[in-house]
Parts: sequence; structure tokens; C-alpha cells
Amino acid sequence: MKLIFALIFLLFPFKAVKADIDPLIEKTSRYLIENWYADPSLKESNWYPPQIISLESGKKIYGGCGKDHSMNKVAGSFYCPAFHTVVLDPQQLEVFSKAIGPASIAYVVAHEFAHGVQHIRDIRLDAPMHELQADCIAGRLIDEGSKKLKITREDAIDMTLLAFSIGDEHGVSHGTPAQRAFAFTIGMGLVDYTCKEEDMKKLANNEIKNKLFEDWSNIRGSSSNKNLGKPIYKKNVLDLID
Repeated sequence: MKLIFALIFLLFPFKAVKADIDPLIEKTSRYLIENWYADPSLKESNWYPPQIISLESGKKIYGGCGKDHSMNKVAGSFYCPAFHTVVLDPQQLEVFSKAIGPASIAYVVAHEFAHGVQHIRDIRLDAPMHELQADCIAGRLIDEGSKKLKITREDAIDMTLLAFSIGDEHGVSHGTPAQRAFAFTIGMGLVDYTCKEEDMKKLANNEIKNKLFEDWSNIRGSSSNKNLGKPIYKKNVLDLID
């Protein structure tokens, strides 16, 4: 994680104004909780969204959230299945926010929420399909967040293309930049695929035949010059994975 932070500091210009991270975390968390209940499939299932706690990097959690069941040290944001809880690392999020903007906060929290959906549905896919599916669900959970969170779809997709590609260039554990960005666009309803295992397997194997995916596979960079179109393939969360 320290290597990721260092590389982001080197590669991306920082915003001139220091981000006040706590209000951004609160605003994003409130939106995602509201959007969880707004999704008909999740509402009908009577599932609660994950609770969210914010702990500084280095703080210790005692319980069953890590390989060592007696203690887990915070070193980046993560989902704890034992307590259906998203643990956010504000230090990590501030780095991402300075480098990329508020879309990074929305993406990280939505991605961890997505792991909560996977846990509830008892889904455990092989790498990198599990993380790609979480990206896909995250795209649906953010949905129209641009209106309330003041981010664009392109902002959110840039987060998948840039920040989380560092350290996993070959896509072994989390997927390549192009795969993660495309999974996210599926959830947003911009392309006609699902988050189901068969589509995630095709994506992980680079078997997707789509111009947008081909463009992102050939070049690393921003989505700002891409015509993403309108979200005409939107599905409810459980329709995307069942």
C-alpha cells in the first residue's frame, strides 16, 4: 500500500486546495446508503447496507476481519464480512482525493459496499473475477451519484483506470485498468453485459468484443476523450449478479 501511495504522489498532480476528507466520506456514505435502499432488488430482500466506520491507518481492530483473527491493523480501506462493515482509511482516501478528486471516495466506498453484496449472496469468485464483479456492482451503486456527489461518470471511471491499476498492471488479483473500467461501465448501464460470473470470466480473459474495451486495452489514460453514451442498459443490483 505504501508503494501505491508513493506512485500516486509521483504520477498525479494534486489539487491546490486541501481536501476536507471527513465531509466527503460522510456525503458519499450517506448517498450510497440511500441508493442501496432505492434499489428495488435490495429493498425487497430486506438486506441492510454495510455499516461504515472510519479509522486512521495503523489503528487495530480486534475480531475476525483478518487472517489473524485476534487483530487486524488498518492499512487501507476494506470490507469486513464478519461484521458486514466497511472500514475506511481516511489517510488512504485523502491521498486518492488529492490526486484524482472526490470520485475516488465514491469509487472506494462503492467498491467495498459491493463486497458486502457478494458476502450476502455468498459469492466467491476466483481472482481477478471477484474484484471485477465488485467493480461492476460498484458502478450500479454509484448510479446517478454525479448529481449529488458532484462527479461525472468519466471521473469515476478514471478512478478505475488510474489509481487502482497501480501495483497490478497484469491484472493478476484485481484486473487490468481496462478490465476494471469496463466492469464499472457495465454496472452503470453503459454497455450490454452483466456482473455475472460468465461475463466476468470473459472480461478477465479479454474475450469482450466491444470498442470501448478495445480502446482502453490499447492505451492507458483518461476516459475524458471517450464517448460513453447514455446508461440505457441499467439493471437492479441482483439482476446484474443472479
